[in-house]
Amino acid sequence: MKKTFVLCCLFLLTACIDVDDYGDYWSKTMIDPAIAGRWAKVSEENESKLTGQEWELTLKDNAYSAQSYKDGKKTDEDPLYPVKSMQIGNYTFLATGPERGTIVRYNIVGDTASIYVANPTMAWDFISRQFPDQSEIYRDDPDPADSAEDNRDRPLHIKEFDDDVAKVLAAIPNNGMYWEIDAELKKVR
Repeated sequence: MKKTFVLCCLFLLTACIDVDDYGDYWSKTMIDPAIAGRWAKVSEENESKLTGQEWELTLKDNAYSAQSYKDGKKTDEDPLYPVKSMQIGNYTFLATGPERGTIVRYNIVGDTASIYVANPTMAWDFISRQFPDQSEIYRDDPDPADSAEDNRDRPLHIKEFDDDVAKVLAAIPNNGMYWEIDAELKKVR
């Protein structure tokens, strides 16, 4: 799924949550004016330095178009469109769509955006314990050729986004055990 790959690459994420079908939930997405503009990735080693990777989110026809840049030049990827936001409980997700796509959690404070990814093992354990009857969030079957360690990191997927999925996502505790900061972005314009 190209859009899934592009969004994950867009923010250099390893654990985006793929959405097979938004159902009626795409109609609940919104335009978050706070994400408009150009964002630069902050170095993990030195928080005062930027990495040269940037993304510009520009409003276009009631959604954002996201263009990636490396060292000030557009990358070979076409802009990703449509990109919108989705409020689920106390969490806000960036979403690609409209039929299928990817979601990734973010939070903006001032001119800094924190991008969060779900720890797939811990989140899945929580979901399995707290919502044992839910059937819309899943993980791929383990690959017998992979080690147990590799199989632990299988990402979460959503079959069809509905109110039950929103309830589950909203219930995942807001701490580093379940949601890991994957990237910090600085608004540069």
